[in-house]
Amino acid sequence: GSETDCSTIHRDSIKNIAVSIIHFFALRHLLCATPIRWLTEPLPRLPLVQWPFRYVCLRLIVYLCLGSGFGFLLGLSGLFWKTQMHSIFPQFSFLVETLQDFWSRHWNSHVKVLLHRITFIVIPKFLGTKRSISKEISAALAFVISGFYHEYLFVII
Repeated sequence: GSETDCSTIHRDSIKNIAVSIIHFFALRHLLCATPIRWLTEPLPRLPLVQWPFRYVCLRLIVYLCLGSGFGFLLGLSGLFWKTQMHSIFPQFSFLVETLQDFWSRHWNSHVKVLLHRITFIVIPKFLGTKRSISKEISAALAFVISGFYHEYLFVII
């Protein structure tokens, strides 16, 4: 029943926080081990043999940065509001062929799921309302939440 559900939510939330901390430390080690030239030089200036390594390195940096931030926030949300929150980056969905593929098929779908959960599940639960919030208010809240998260990432990075 309800006790099992609460223990599952608690366990999954702690797991999200733990994985986000592991992502954070992996990110720190990766950034320390990555030559600064790989991160700052334009690609044509690097030897051709280094291009695939830089590509993978930059993808891992983005994955670990977003995964650690979102995982931590999802874990805290699950603990505070007793709501089941799943990681939005369960695998390396950043290994895509083009930037358009990343933005249109991978990134937007993850963000849509996260913001939908926050605006339709977490916020109404936090406010103690029985009914969902209107689509217009949810869209505005999603925009504000996205803006706050981008500002948070901007300050951290």
